[in-house]
Amino acid sequence: MLSRGAVITDAATGKRRWLGCHVDITEHKQLLEALHRSEDDYRQLNASLDDRVKARTAELEAANHELDAYNYSVSHDLRAPLRSVEGFSQALLEDHAESLDAAGRDYLQRINAAAQRMAVLTDAMYQLSKLTRSLLQVREDDYAGHGVGLTTVQRIVRRHGGRIWAEGTKGQGAVFYFTLWSNAALRRTAEADFQQRLA
Repeated sequence: MLSRGAVITDAATGKRRWLGCHVDITEHKQLLEALHRSEDDYRQLNASLDDRVKARTAELEAANHELDAYNYSVSHDLRAPLRSVEGFSQALLEDHAESLDAAGRDYLQRINAAAQRMAVLTDAMYQLSKLTRSLLQVREDDYAGHGVGLTTVQRIVRRHGGRIWAEGTKGQGAVFYFTLWSNAALRRTAEADFQQRLA
């Protein structure tokens, strides 16, 4: 209860009386308590959310470090045998070319060129893995590329239920098109998966 009152003095008689009222504030108090509980819940939810974000960020950073280490390891492990193939094929060409016929020399040159191409692709894949977490810089001069980017884009678009295609004319360039979520059921499945990953 909320009680308020005041003493009133009659000016003519000098008599005093007490005038007051009592108000039932049960509902008001319940609302205040509910509000305090909501604020506490909100604070706890924020603290929990902050903890979850920090945990997810730490997991992501750990996964990125592991991915970097894996990519470097794969790139490094592929380079060593490629250098051997390239080096020995070049040595054969330089030291024993007179022992080989034209077809043999052609085969060695092809092996050497393929090893060099594989080394370039390996480096490109490693660089691509690093670029996915760095700022995009405008990749100004024309750049022929190695085909790794287009393959990655195709994989991403397909994973999101879409398709990608290109239309071009020789000497005039090409235009790439893509769609996403072409299948409503696939979209619902992907969205549910995304919400589950957030939980």
